[in-house]
Parts: sequence; structure tokens; C-alpha cells
Amino acid sequence: MAGQPDVADVHVNTLLSQISIAHMNDLASFAADKIFRPVGTDKQTDIYPVYDRGFFFADEGERMVRAPGANAATSGFKITNTNTFFNINYAIGMELPDELIANSDEVFNLHQDATVLVTHIQMIRRERGFAVDFMKTGVWGTDVTGTTNFVKWSDYAGSDPLSDIRTGIRTVQLNTGMAANTLVLGKRVWDRLADHPDLIDRLNGGQTPGGPAVAMPENLARILGLDEVIIMDSVYRSSVEGATTLTMAFTVSDDALLIYRPRTASKLMPSSGYTFFWKSLVNGSAVPHYIRSIREERPRKTIIEAHAYWDQVATETQAGYYFSDAVD
Repeated sequence: MAGQPDVADVHVNTLLSQISIAHMNDLASFAADKIFRPVGTDKQTDIYPVYDRGFFFADEGERMVRAPGANAATSGFKITNTNTFFNINYAIGMELPDELIANSDEVFNLHQDATVLVTHIQMIRRERGFAVDFMKTGVWGTDVTGTTNFVKWSDYAGSDPLSDIRTGIRTVQLNTGMAANTLVLGKRVWDRLADHPDLIDRLNGGQTPGGPAVAMPENLARILGLDEVIIMDSVYRSSVEGATTLTMAFTVSDDALLIYRPRTASKLMPSSGYTFFWKSLVNGSAVPHYIRSIREERPRKTIIEAHAYWDQVATETQAGYYFSDAVD
């Protein structure tokens, strides 16, 4: 129709202010801080004492029989004071020049966006640190490997994961006096276990009419008498920045770890590990990182930084039982 305007004449595309799309982990996916209890330290490095194993399990037998008027038999213990931690400073920031802030549209809150970015990068560092250092053979008191030492749990016809895990629980108890109370699973391991007939059969009594039995981590924990089953299902970018193809990976995939850990950091307890953090350098907070907003006037920019001082340490390796290549 003559004189009729089209859409381009009456509307110019602009950014919506209600929504934006970003990709990041659900905070519930981060597990490292749950596995190794946090311990705040006053100094960057120090020693944690370790009582030598065996003394508190002694049966002194007939030596303990006391005659009237005689002194009681004596015992004791030895302490090793050579175990140390060192809280490394991990830091990451994002620069926000004044011109960038002034030109940003309504949908962007760049200070908040930068805070979320550096926080997630810090948390992924601790997840990856735990996975690389502790979800591997050669660290814990016992290592077992799928096919070599047990039938992989993805073999639903031949495997017995509940029995395998109970063997690990007993082994940790024999080595430390404390039965393993926490099971850490890679994402693929949990996916296979959630469909395993041995687990589903135990849950069938709780299914609803017309609804299937659905396995949850707390179900597995209850069946095995564990305090918690933790799924390490966060993901990270495994390709380098700027690579032609973005490659993502789960932090842990086909491995599992049984550990004993006290409910809180405690004395005289054989905890599998702790995350030490320099509490005075993170403003006394209960987590190993904090956010700084730094104003630099000469270049006219604000820097949002996340700082952390921490060290993840396996403080009692006999309190761990590691399942390598547990599933296909």
C-alpha cells in the first residue's frame, strides 16, 4: 500500500532489559568445600599434629593386671610434627573502565556480573584442585580399579556395588577406627548407580502407584549407613580460551571415593582431609575467598577481584578408599 511504513521504519532493535543469557554452574554443583571441611588458620603456613597410628588401639593384655599397692602399667603415644599446610593465594579479577560502565545498557550490571564471574572461577579452581589432586590412584590408603579388582558398576548383570562399597567402609574402619561415612561420586558413576537394579530393587517398596522408583543420593546413603553421598557434577571449560571449539567436561566422571570426615573440624579425629584457609586474609569469613572492589583513578577504572588463600590437604590417607574407572 502506498505510503505504508514497514517495521524497520517504526522500530529499531535494542537490548531487552528483562533477560540475558549466561552459562555457569548451579552453585549446588560445587562439592569440594563440602568434602574437605574448612579450617580457618591464623597464619599462611603452619603444622598440624598427627598422632602415630596404633597407640589408641592397643590391647595391653595381662600387663594391665595390677597387684595391691602396685602402680598401674603405663602407656602413651607419639606425635609427628612434620605435616604442614601452605595457603596459596589464588586471585582473579575483571577490569571495568569508566567508559565501559557509562556506555553499558540497562540490562547490564557490570559490577555484579564481574563479581559472579570471578566467584565462579575461584570455585572451579577449588573443584579442579580437588579432582586433580585427590580423585586419582596413589593418594589414598586403598586403590581398587574397575575390571581389575571389581566388576564395573555399569555391568548391571555382574556387579555388586553395594557390597563393593561396604568393603570400602570396613577397610577404612580397620585402618582408622572410624567407618567411612561419605561417598563422593563422579557424575557418570552416579548416573549408572541411579539405574542399577540392586539400588532400584531396594527402593521398589517406596514407589507410588503408577510411578517408578527413583533413586536419590540420600537413598543410597541411607541404604549404606553413610552420612552423605556427594555428586561432583560441576563442569568446566577444558579447552583453552579462544580455541576454535569450546570443549566442556565434568570435573569428575567415572571415579568414586569413600572417606571418613568428622561433622566438624575436630581434635583427635582421623579426618581424610581439610581445606585450610587463611581466615585473617579473607576477612574472617567461613569460605576461602572474598571479593575486593579496587578503584584506580589515574586510568579511571574499577577492578573487581576475587582472592583466596587455601590449601587442600589429605590429612589421613588411610581414611580414604578410592574406586578408579568404576563405570563405563
